[in-house]
Amino acid sequence: MSRLLPLVLFHSIFASAGACSAQEPHEQVWKYLQGQWAYEVTDGRKGIVTYQMAAKGNAVIARFEEEDGTVAVEISGWQADKKTVIVTGYNSKGSYWQIEYATISSEKGEGLIRGVGDDGGKYSGEFVDKKVDENHWEWRLDGKTAASQEFDLLCKLTRKAARPRTPELQDGGQGAR
Repeated sequence: MSRLLPLVLFHSIFASAGACSAQEPHEQVWKYLQGQWAYEVTDGRKGIVTYQMAAKGNAVIARFEEEDGTVAVEISGWQADKKTVIVTGYNSKGSYWQIEYATISSEKGEGLIRGVGDDGGKYSGEFVDKKVDENHWEWRLDGKTAASQEFDLLCKLTRKAARPRTPELQDGGQGAR
């Protein structure tokens, strides 16, 4: 099972709509996640992930580098018409995944995941991620392969670098000239 699953990390999980205020839960989570994190998954994978807001706060891009050389990219975005966050990721071994969140708060997200692992096998399951404290985040995947084999994964993330400071714009969001 350890290589069946892609480099799924919740982490780049929540998006903010352009019209959202700083008080929106998904925007709070994205600000919290910005920066670099070390992670360990119960299947033995270890690596570094960096989260960066994009599209003027409407998306988050995550870039992963694992100890074995595997790299991945993931984009998360808010779909206002569906009132949900969608996460889509791809790694250098050919696997991919998509998470659709059903519930979102500033502390936790829950949804369904579907994907194809490094070995080409399909899987699906329930995905939950949560803030543990200011410097720790974790996700859990309770899944099932296409052959109905059940599996569980837990990933623990630790902040490696401080969140980048974003200068407050004094000119209505136009940036300094």
